Amino acid sequence: MLSASFSQRLNKFILPFKPVLLSKKEAGMRAPAWPFLLVSFLCLSIIFYLIKRFFISFIPPCGFHQLTHLPCPTCGFTRMVFYLLEFNFKDAFFTQPLFFLILMFFLLWIVAGIIAFLFGKILFLEIPPFSRKYLWIPLIVLFFINWFYLIARGI
Repeated sequence: MLSASFSQRLNKFILPFKPVLLSKKEAGMRAPAWPFLLVSFLCLSIIFYLIKRFFISFIPPCGFHQLTHLPCPTCGFTRMVFYLLEFNFKDAFFTQPLFFLILMFFLLWIVAGIIAFLFGKILFLEIPPFSRKYLWIPLIVLFFINWFYLIARGI
């Protein structure tokens, strides 16, 4: 059986974010991030819908891909968003897995924030100091794994 301190340290690596629910009085003037994410997602969804509907021929080709004949680390992002607008989650995931998972994390955060708000609480995600200092390392590793996946798939 795992000791309590070991399992707590393991949780810091696996779950670097700690959800915190506060009452409106406890939150004071602190503003949660999820409402801003919600407004951003709605605006970007409208913009991408308009681009797909009316301006798709104006999207320039990827300069990195034209120079190197390799997909750039973000290749497929626009197609992924277009798939999401069509509710084609499978193709969206396989087109750009890392950004798909990041978007799903943000959407889950928004939904959890709305649910907490409906129950009179405000959701904050706290990042412990250790995670704040070292979270960039696994993100860069995931970024390169995703890039190698795009190269292997020929996206």
